Amino acid sequence: MDDEDIFAEGRSPYFEECRERIKNETATDLDIEKFYMRLMQRFCINVYEEKPVEPFILYAFADAFAKMLMGGYWNDVIPLPWIPTTPIRSRVEERDLTIYCEIENTIRAALKENPSKKPKITKLLETAAFNHNCSYEIARDAYYKLKKKLS
Repeated sequence: MDDEDIFAEGRSPYFEECRERIKNETATDLDIEKFYMRLMQRFCINVYEEKPVEPFILYAFADAFAKMLMGGYWNDVIPLPWIPTTPIRSRVEERDLTIYCEIENTIRAALKENPSKKPKITKLLETAAFNHNCSYEIARDAYYKLKKKLS
């Protein structure tokens, strides 16, 4: 493990290809995550080898630091493969949305199968509450809150 070159990817020609894809806006999310990791590697290589740091690296870090100074979170500004980004919704909002979608999808599937037979909403709410380890009332509130917003 001691002989492993942790900066190998920062030295690779892939770094330049990835940089071009990001510049042309054709990069994938994984390209972007790996690019920032490689950017850090390249920065360290230049510093440790006493070479000048390329201006695009300094600009990228300055841009990221400015975003953080304006209130951005480190894990959102400089995405890295092993650090998750900040979730869009809270756990409760995610659970509520999942409950709503499951119930609506079940209703749609049942109506598609037999248009004259709509499933009982109380039974669907009970099932959703059981599946998501919450009370019937929480599942009902979640469903109707989103139904009102999305209808």
